[in-house]
Amino acid sequence: FIECFSSGPAIDYLMERVKNNEALPDIMLVDLVMPGIDGYELVRRLKKEPRCSKIKFISMSLYPEISIKDQVKKAGFDAFFSKPITKLELMKVAASVLEDGHPAARVIPQYKLSEASCRDVRVLVAEDNEINMNLVKIFLHRLGCIIDEAVNGKVVLEKLKKDNYDIVLMDIMMPVMGGYEASEKIRSEISKDIPIIALTAAAMKEDEEKCFASGMNDFISKPINMDELKEKILKWSKK
Repeated sequence: FIECFSSGPAIDYLMERVKNNEALPDIMLVDLVMPGIDGYELVRRLKKEPRCSKIKFISMSLYPEISIKDQVKKAGFDAFFSKPITKLELMKVAASVLEDGHPAARVIPQYKLSEASCRDVRVLVAEDNEINMNLVKIFLHRLGCIIDEAVNGKVVLEKLKKDNYDIVLMDIMMPVMGGYEASEKIRSEISKDIPIIALTAAAMKEDEEKCFASGMNDFISKPINMDELKEKILKWSKK
């Protein structure tokens, strides 16, 4: 049974049920960023009521897990996950907090919830746009990947000569050296095997063909979808 409320009505609803000695929910999913009372304050207030002590509070946020772990724990949450999340993952989070004897405020990375894991896949991300780079890094972090970054194709070549990676995510349009040229040089000078996945806003057939002609193995269209990114990482990390 599911009920949805904004932050203020949620407190009023629960306090009314406490006052009337009515049954309370077993689990509350609480968004951390809400108008008026945010998720932290909502849980702090409810935790002061003894009858609410048995409720399992799960926070959800767009922020990476590690960046707000201490805040979530201090507020009194039982678990935390980053959005977006699949139905199966949500069910696993709910089941985990209902287990007896679990520690409070467990951060639950997405890779621990997934049936197939991208954990510890080493990914080199080539992207010159800071916003796009941060978005890709957030997604990869949730998948459990080990991330390194490059601002252009020239930096990609330098890093590949010094270190080992499982996959390269390659933006097409970058200053100094773009994705096509960098991919051609990777194939001719460094490796014919490392998977290269293009990050491109172009969706035309000729753009797809140009990606493959330059030596890339696959492509992801922008704006990037986390499910698609996970699918590509799983596919090419097992090659």
